[in-house]
Amino acid sequence: MFALLHKEISSFFSSLTGYLVIMVFLVANSLILWVFGGEFNIFDNGYASLDGLFYWAPLVFLILVPAITMRLFSEERRNGTMELLLTLPLPGMRIILAKYLASLLLVILSLLPTLVYYISVYLLGSPAGNLDSGGIWGSYMGLIFLGAAYAAIGIFISSLTDNQIISFIGTILLCFLLSTGIEQLTRTGLFGGFSHAVMKVGIMEHYISIRRGVVDTRDLVYFISVSAVFLLLTRSSLLRWRSRPLYHLAVNLVIIVLINLLSSSMYQRFDLTSEKRYTMAPVTRDVLRKLKEPAYIRVYLDGELPMGFMRFRNAIRETLDEFRVYAGGNLQYEFIDPAGDPDPAKQRKVFNRLVELGLQPTNAKVEKKDGSSMEKIVFPGVIISYRGIDVPVNLLKNHMGRTGDENLHNSIQSLEYEFTIMLRNLSSDTIEKVAFLEGHGELDEYQVGDMMRSLSRFYQVDRGEVEGQSGILDSYAALIIAGPISPFTEEDKFVIDQYIMQGGKVLWLLDPVRVSMDSIIAGSTVAFYSPVNLDDQLFRYGVRINPNLVQDIQCHVIPVNKSLEALPFRRSHPGTTTR
Repeated sequence: MFALLHKEISSFFSSLTGYLVIMVFLVANSLILWVFGGEFNIFDNGYASLDGLFYWAPLVFLILVPAITMRLFSEERRNGTMELLLTLPLPGMRIILAKYLASLLLVILSLLPTLVYYISVYLLGSPAGNLDSGGIWGSYMGLIFLGAAYAAIGIFISSLTDNQIISFIGTILLCFLLSTGIEQLTRTGLFGGFSHAVMKVGIMEHYISIRRGVVDTRDLVYFISVSAVFLLLTRSSLLRWRSRPLYHLAVNLVIIVLINLLSSSMYQRFDLTSEKRYTMAPVTRDVLRKLKEPAYIRVYLDGELPMGFMRFRNAIRETLDEFRVYAGGNLQYEFIDPAGDPDPAKQRKVFNRLVELGLQPTNAKVEKKDGSSMEKIVFPGVIISYRGIDVPVNLLKNHMGRTGDENLHNSIQSLEYEFTIMLRNLSSDTIEKVAFLEGHGELDEYQVGDMMRSLSRFYQVDRGEVEGQSGILDSYAALIIAGPISPFTEEDKFVIDQYIMQGGKVLWLLDPVRVSMDSIIAGSTVAFYSPVNLDDQLFRYGVRINPNLVQDIQCHVIPVNKSLEALPFRRSHPGTTTR
């Protein structure tokens, strides 16, 4: 068996064809990563990442792997050595495995030179080594499994014909059909409610997960199963589809299907990325699994975009792909370019409709290929449709005083929360209530207007006094005590304590040291300690508020005189800030 494996590898490199195939593979990936402009160009992208390699490599594999496998059995048939090969003192399956392992080893040898890309990006990072190595090794694992599946398909096609060109083209077509072809067919809506199940048959659906650096046992079982199926088909082909081999083939196919069904219910996922950015929180997984009807998400961030927004768009796609792992067929998404229509009048109509729906536009500067630039209106948000209800979600979080890259990075970090909270709200059968406490000089509805408006998207928001009425808070999911200034009565404290003891949640926004901006004279003022008779209750909960002030010159975009550092009242408890 090993002699046959060595023979196949030596035969591949005995002519210029082998070197030429590998060279074309490397040159194609090099041009995409380092020469051709676009979001996958490392210099244009501006991020230490090899996403372009793992995005385009499967398409380049459609040429590389068929070129490796096209001669494995076709040449034996053309030279008339097939019968001699089958009479060797080796079982037929070992002959197939020897050729298969030889082709897989050649695929791995083709990938080894791409480690130069990894080293280059590793050194180019700022600082050097600022690279997600764990995710990259997971992506390489995905390429190897993808190459293994393509190699098994190529060997099967090679066993059907004695013409290498036919074997080459047939392998390309079948690999394309099982990868990109099935994905495109499901997007046409041809399979209706079975689209998600049909998509699971496709290779790319399983490769995309590993490409992100997430290893799922279901994906590994799938790739091993695809390789095993086509190797078994190759065996039946070499035995000229005799009845007994066909019987064994049918039994083996049934076993493979059962193994895949079992793996779909018992699986593990391993996030190899350094930041574990694809590890969903337990509450997120619970919300997605409990979706009773399909949720359709339209993402209005596509087309020609600045590099930062391209990264934002890719992060949204990766997050939604991860959501689909747990939601299954109950989550679908589509990326739409709102400026896709060249007619300006139609563009304005689309823009106006999105603004009416609640999406907030922003201006972005797009660099053209000729070196010029243009301003473009983008809508970094989504419309979630669930049970006939359309809800807007603005994903870009702009904070004054932060750069554009910082805002985009923070927005990417909050994607899981934004999607989860909205899906949970839409799929919930009941609307929970939140209460703002009154009666102790708390901030009024105008002072906490932004907070109440944000909460009203997900909860019923009420305001009112306790007035010592026991159980009045029991129906509320949370109580917010925002900036009281007058002391609490013992009756009110008892009602709040009983609410907490029964599992209620309280958000305490307390400020025992009060400083008035109006009283600042010549850079100095006086701070007043004003307790509200909650110290004993909070102390029993294990909390103590210290009457100190903390000065933070970066707490707001309002300029602050740094000379205030010398003043005696610069300390504070963590709940207050001087500006």
